[in-house]
Amino acid sequence: MKKQHQYDGVDTTSTETSSHPEETTNPNNAKCTPTKQELHEHYLSTLALCSAVFSMFYLIFSIFPYGGFMALHLVPGLQPNSVGIYAGILTGSMKIASVVTAYPWGIVSDTYGRKFVLVFSTASSGLFMFAFGFATNFTVAVTIRVLIGLTNATMTIARVSASELARGNHQLEAKGMGMIMSMVGVGMLFAPSIGGLLSEPITQYATVDFGPYFTPILRQYPFLLPNVLGAVISFLSTILILVSVEETLPAEQLRSPKYILVDGLSYLLRVPAHISKQITTMWNTRTRTNDGYEEVRNSSSSSSSSMKSTTVLDTTTSIRRTHVGAEKEDISEELKIVVSYLNEEEGLEVSFVSERARASFTQALHRPSVRVSERSTKMEQQQEEQRPKDTIASLMADKKVRECLLCYWITTFASTALNETFPLFAMAKVGGLGLDEKSIGLIGTISGVVFVACQYFIFSVSMKHFGLHKTMLMSSLLCVSPAIFLPLSLWISNTTTVMLYTGLMNGITSLFFSNWNAALSITQNRAVHPQSRSRVNGLAAIGTAVARGFGPLVAGVLVTLSYSSGIVPIEYGSFVFYTTIVALGGIAFVINSKLDDDEE
Repeated sequence: MKKQHQYDGVDTTSTETSSHPEETTNPNNAKCTPTKQELHEHYLSTLALCSAVFSMFYLIFSIFPYGGFMALHLVPGLQPNSVGIYAGILTGSMKIASVVTAYPWGIVSDTYGRKFVLVFSTASSGLFMFAFGFATNFTVAVTIRVLIGLTNATMTIARVSASELARGNHQLEAKGMGMIMSMVGVGMLFAPSIGGLLSEPITQYATVDFGPYFTPILRQYPFLLPNVLGAVISFLSTILILVSVEETLPAEQLRSPKYILVDGLSYLLRVPAHISKQITTMWNTRTRTNDGYEEVRNSSSSSSSSMKSTTVLDTTTSIRRTHVGAEKEDISEELKIVVSYLNEEEGLEVSFVSERARASFTQALHRPSVRVSERSTKMEQQQEEQRPKDTIASLMADKKVRECLLCYWITTFASTALNETFPLFAMAKVGGLGLDEKSIGLIGTISGVVFVACQYFIFSVSMKHFGLHKTMLMSSLLCVSPAIFLPLSLWISNTTTVMLYTGLMNGITSLFFSNWNAALSITQNRAVHPQSRSRVNGLAAIGTAVARGFGPLVAGVLVTLSYSSGIVPIEYGSFVFYTTIVALGGIAFVINSKLDDDEE
């Protein structure tokens, strides 16, 4: 099967050039040899994007090891056996809230720039995360997590910027996307370990003297430290973005962010008028159906318009004739010059055209013509300006985009549920490992070591030897299925061995989830027009937000039911919820395998 992505910058099935100003249709990818300065700028921008992505996933996943303990602290009378649902709400509320603003943030990015959205997202997340550490009750804590979700669009825009910063260079795009997606895994692995190690320091490190000033603060707010660190990371990311990230939205499409409040207010004021217009249109349509006078008025109006059009047409024809008559003399003179030149080439006598005119024509003949290319460029620019903006309906009508989004949402849901399930499994006294926050955090550290040591190397080698599609398939298979072996840790008596074993399993699943995420993001970005990448990633973020929001909640309910339903003995409850999650990952793999391989 010989098939090519429509907008991947190398279209071997069409002679149309890419509409992105920096992309090329050269099969060898002409921009594959960027200058050292371009490589340096790309590297700095990518590093800044990596810091932003890490800050986002830190605030998502740092709560995982202590979410259940925080729920016990904030909800009076809550019992450990009932903590799963509360922990799921606390953990998933952020991503559920981001469903509301995921697609609008894509529109804002297409109007006011990628950089503005990134700066706003990281800065606001830093402020809200600092406040989250001082939450005094469950309602306040959930409200702050909701606000973080509403104001954060880091991942959506980072994925768009990673493709656009490459300027059509597939090698740079793969490297940049690989680095950014590696931060997803780093955040997923190191954030839980840091969160577990820094939460409840008074209890975990009873022998440490925190001083007369910090001891009462840390006792009253036992989960402050991991959130203060998260706020610092977010603010540092904001600075790096301001200094290093290049704005990739074309200047002609960019509107200054200083108008965003005015534009937002103007939009809200237009909403009633828009609704009124729609109601009026519907009423007029109904009137035309039931009232014959409307047709008479329309007919009269059409006759008047026809008379006006005839008058304008006569005037235009007259002007055009005058213009053509004036041009005839110019054309005849030009023909004389051409004939004179040809006669001179044949050695014939030429006397009806001056030698100066013939010399000018000769110079013009040998001068490189740019008028055709300029006209072509202008026509392309006009076509781009006239191109209608993609909507949710038009994007979902594309089969390739629809399949990418469905696969992305299901796999993300399974992976998120898996990440939330392990801390609940690890802290369960019966049917679980019975570990505390510190031990869960150390397992996260072991997973992080496995991830950092192998992720980028495996992704690069796989992309080089197997290509994009096979890398995506292999990663999809291995990003969830190894979790079926986690319950076997119940038969390991040595705690250190348990931590090493579970850390290795978690590292493998997170490693391949990151690789799959990078491969699918590249596939998705190449499947749409460059101007629609921000919107399609915003649409992807909606489903991802639902997956990451409800994933922890479903995982909490699933763990609670597995341990308390009585269907199986409580000692084997972990087999029930892990088998369910792995089955869901299998469904995602089947959908992933149906995606067309555009490299064959």
